[in-house]
Amino acid sequence: MAQIINISIDLSKVDKSQIKEVTLKSGKTAKFLNLTQFINDEQDQYGNICSISMQQSEADRNLKVPKVYVGNGKRVWADNGTAKATPVNNTTQSDEAPETDDLPF
Repeated sequence: MAQIINISIDLSKVDKSQIKEVTLKSGKTAKFLNLTQFINDEQDQYGNICSISMQQSEADRNLKVPKVYVGNGKRVWADNGTAKATPVNNTTQSDEAPETDDLPF
């Protein structure tokens, strides 16, 4: 299934030492950051269906070093007709009257 997922990354959580600078075949340099994306079957309460962490080495995984989560993402399109993600409302209903919108349009 094809999907478009918009992701948001908190750059303050990125370990700058993990940014690798490489020389391309063209002679230009480029900077890369290896990340891991986890895609969930269901969206969370904010409409996110994926989370992103810094990539871990095999040694880090074996030592059970905690993952550093740097962001998450929402599905905005899927070829199976899935519409834009909508947050799950976890609030309970009350007897109060709903707020009215007094905008003129």
